[in-house]
Amino acid sequence: MKTILLLFLAFLMLNVIFASTGNIKPAEISPAVPITPTLPCGMNITQSTNLSGNILNCRSTAVNILADNVVLDCQGHRITGHADISHFPLGVSSTIYIDNVEVRNCTFDDFWIAVGLSGSGNRVHGNRILNSHTGVYSGSGHSQIFGNYFSGNLEGLHVNYDYNTIRGNFLNGTNIYGERGGSGVYLASWHNNVTGNFITGYLTGIYENDGWAFGNTMWNNSLVQNERHAEGINSTANSWNLSIVGNYWDDWQSNPGYPNNYSIVYYYCDDNGCYWVYGAEADFHPLQNPGLGTGPIFRPSSN
Repeated sequence: MKTILLLFLAFLMLNVIFASTGNIKPAEISPAVPITPTLPCGMNITQSTNLSGNILNCRSTAVNILADNVVLDCQGHRITGHADISHFPLGVSSTIYIDNVEVRNCTFDDFWIAVGLSGSGNRVHGNRILNSHTGVYSGSGHSQIFGNYFSGNLEGLHVNYDYNTIRGNFLNGTNIYGERGGSGVYLASWHNNVTGNFITGYLTGIYENDGWAFGNTMWNNSLVQNERHAEGINSTANSWNLSIVGNYWDDWQSNPGYPNNYSIVYYYCDDNGCYWVYGAEADFHPLQNPGLGTGPIFRPSSN
C-alpha cells in the first residue's frame, strides 16, 4: 500500500512539473553566418578554376595562370594586394604567352597591375578593378575586355598589342582622395576597336602613344569630366567615328572644331621642337548626347 502511495505521489509531482514547464519555449537559435574562406597568395592554376574564397593582402602575384584555355571565375570573391605597391604585386598574371584565358567575376583592389595577360584570344569581363596603378595590362592580341567596372586606378586600361576589342567598360579615374587618374585607355598598339565605354575622372580619357597607336577606331564612347578627353603624341592615323557614329564629348562646344567636328589635341615633335596641335585627327560625327557607353550592366558583388 505504501509503495502504491509513493508511486501516486511521484505521478502527481511529474504532472506538476510538466504543467509548470509546458509554456517554456526553447531559446531561438540565430542563423549561422557563413564564413568566407581565405585562400593563399601565389596560386598556380593550370585548369579552369572557380574561386571558393578571397585572396587577401598579397605582396606578390596572387594568381599565376600557367596553361592555355583556362577560365578563372572568382564568383564575386576578392583578390587584394597591399598598400605598399613597391613590391609590384599583380592580381592575375599570365607572363609566358598563354592563350585563350578568361578572367571574370572578380573584385581586384590595391595592385600594381590587377590583371596582366599576354598571348592572344583572352577575355576579361564582369570584374570590379579598384585602386591599382594599372587596372588591366593587355600584352595580348585578338582579345576582349568588356563589361568591367574600374574605379580609382591611375591607369584604367593599357593596351600594348593589336586587334583587341574594348567595349562597355565604366572607367572612373578619381581616387579616394579626389585626385584624377592618368589615362583611362592607353593605346600603344594597332587596329583596336574601342566602343561603348564611359570614361571620366582622368587627366586624359583616351591616350595614343608616340606613333605606336595606328589604325584604332574609337566610337560611341562617352567622355565626361576629364581634363583632356583625348590626346596623342605623333599619332595621326586613327579614326574617331564609325560611319556616322562618333563619341560624346561633354566639352564639344568649347573645342576648336565646334560645330563641324571635335578636334583631337596632339603633342607633335619635329626637328624644330614640340608643339600642341589640334585637328590632326578629329571626330567628324560627335554625339549630341551620351551614347551607349554607360558601362557594364553586371557588377559582381564583393565578399
